[in-house]
Amino acid sequence: MKSPVARLALVSAMVLVFIAVPIWSLVGPGVWGWHVRQPAAWQGALESLFLFLVLYGALKLLRGPALWGSVAAVSVLYARHHGVDVAMLASYLYLEGIFALGGCLVALAGGVSRRDPGQQVIVGLAGIVSCSLLLWTASLLGLGSMQALAWLALVVLGGVLVLRRGPWLGGMLLSSVRRGGKRTPAVTALIATLTFVLFAKASVSSDFDSNWYGLSADRALIASGNIFFSEGLVAPVHYYPKLIEMLQVPLAAIGSISAIIGLSIGCWLATLAVASQILRELRVGRSLRPYVVALLATLPAFANISITAKGDALAALLLAISLLAVLRLGNRGGAGWFWIAAAAALLASQARLSNIPYTMAIGVLAITALVRWRRQCHRRGQLSAMVASGVFFAVILLVWLITARTWWLAGVPIVAPNAALDLFAAWGLPLRSPVGHLPTSDLLVYLPPGQALLAYLFDPRQYPLLQILWTGNAWLGLPLAALVLGCRRPIAWKRALPVLFIGLLFFPMLLGNRYIEASGADGNYFITPVLSLMMFAGFLVQQSLWKWQLLPSVGRVMCGLIFCIAAASALMCLVTGAWGPGTRAFDTRLDRPMFDTASRRAAAWRDIGLERTAQRLAREAPSTRVVGDVGGEGFWLPIRYEPVDIIALTRPGLVDSPEHTLTFLELIGTEYLIVRSPGAAGGQERDHILRTAIATLRADGRATPLMKEGAYELWQIRPAR
Repeated sequence: MKSPVARLALVSAMVLVFIAVPIWSLVGPGVWGWHVRQPAAWQGALESLFLFLVLYGALKLLRGPALWGSVAAVSVLYARHHGVDVAMLASYLYLEGIFALGGCLVALAGGVSRRDPGQQVIVGLAGIVSCSLLLWTASLLGLGSMQALAWLALVVLGGVLVLRRGPWLGGMLLSSVRRGGKRTPAVTALIATLTFVLFAKASVSSDFDSNWYGLSADRALIASGNIFFSEGLVAPVHYYPKLIEMLQVPLAAIGSISAIIGLSIGCWLATLAVASQILRELRVGRSLRPYVVALLATLPAFANISITAKGDALAALLLAISLLAVLRLGNRGGAGWFWIAAAAALLASQARLSNIPYTMAIGVLAITALVRWRRQCHRRGQLSAMVASGVFFAVILLVWLITARTWWLAGVPIVAPNAALDLFAAWGLPLRSPVGHLPTSDLLVYLPPGQALLAYLFDPRQYPLLQILWTGNAWLGLPLAALVLGCRRPIAWKRALPVLFIGLLFFPMLLGNRYIEASGADGNYFITPVLSLMMFAGFLVQQSLWKWQLLPSVGRVMCGLIFCIAAASALMCLVTGAWGPGTRAFDTRLDRPMFDTASRRAAAWRDIGLERTAQRLAREAPSTRVVGDVGGEGFWLPIRYEPVDIIALTRPGLVDSPEHTLTFLELIGTEYLIVRSPGAAGGQERDHILRTAIATLRADGRATPLMKEGAYELWQIRPAR
């Protein structure tokens, strides 16, 4: 096809198929059909559309004070309506403080270029490392309570904010909005709208894992006053590297769940900024680059994971920094970038253990680029050796502290995967009781490679966990579009090879279902390779646009198609994120609580029918040990709670009989038990075991019934004499 019209028609039809088929998979005959019919979904979508249109209109038509006034007015109104204004402000100030801390330390070590956004990334990395070291060192010295860490963060970060002389995150953001608003107001408005929507969704729903450990630092991480103290919990997740959780502790002290989630949303935004620099290294032009960034921003696996209190968004940011450093090193940026790549990749493994394969892959790329660099002359982007080496050695110290905590509490340096535990046991390092093993989820689905690939592309409903964390399909659709459009000249593969290499890891991780458990798991396991594939797709599209540079309409059509994919993905995020249907139905409330933790917990207690029980337990210290048969909803209780079903999944020998259960309850110092009433619905074999254990304790005079509420009973347990 020589006609550009015919080529664009084919590309448009193909993009339409790539958009429509997976949407039908989810909201057609799938479980999300119910979601989209809920007022919170379709009315929340209309509210979001109105916000987008106002922001777009302001960026398109207004300038100066009128622009900023209108943007501020609609933003404040939306945030207050959803009760996230204080959460957004607290998250921003916290991130600004982290950036300022990094800026001060980097300046002392020699500084980086203020004119190079790529080098400002190092300031952010230094801030994350130094703030983490501050919190971990304080805990090591005995100042590990939530209040102590919050005050420490307030004093130190507040101090550097006052004393700083470097650039502000907010200033760089406003500058990018001002520039982007002139060239791509639609993209700028879309990303801004999605940012507000993510905060709004975080204020109404949260996922299982966030409730389990990410939002319960005061009860499951530092309930005893220090992260280095054992809480006696069984699930191995409590012994993972707690990089993100410690960074969230000062925000948790505010009393706002949305503020805690705001750290992950901030990492999501920062990753987009780093991705923009990666695209710049790939020579993706200014006109196309924002649209590719919009595509990355709206990827459900990435955007939806940013509203969980987990380390995935932080890990994606660190790996993006590492990939950028590799590209800078390969483009003759100086050996200092090697240490930045190594530092960021190593730290990413502490944010999320599943990123270890990507850490190793980037390590290979960094070493290869370093060897090539030694044969080249230096050109630009030289880094101070003190800055690069200082960041690297600070990361080594931080990783040592994090690993030492796991080793001290669990008896092994890492608690996953199970193959590593078997290896440690063979070396004479058994897992310390009562720490359990990583269970195999019954939600994992393993399909043959071809069927799995098609499911990830067009039918995500086949994977239960993928439905909220879909990996998208633009990573294939856009390269096909570039193939249809053709290229003006041979593609400069050499520059893009590192990005392609990381992207291709998606396929063995996805399709190696006989060997890799993650292949049937959540889409967040593949964030880094999918983002890399999308950036490489943007690189290919740019090569095609160079062929048609004398026909600007081709570029405009391609940017429009990419924006359509991004808009469809954003709507999917609105409906599916955190298993919640949208945000809220229409109302005129502007009095929602600024600090919502207490109200969210109280609402959860009412929903599970344990309001009076929770109020009784709230009189106790957060470190009070409770075991029960409530399930995951019990994580909202105000004490150190662990469900018996999770104990049975991770270390079944502890609760597989009444005798073993009694021994386990004594070992961990259980103070209360929550069990189902006789004849209550939902009881299982473990419920019978618990009731038998309670009967034994009561016969010994060690168990006292306190109250019965709905289907549950609360019992107080006394230790053996």
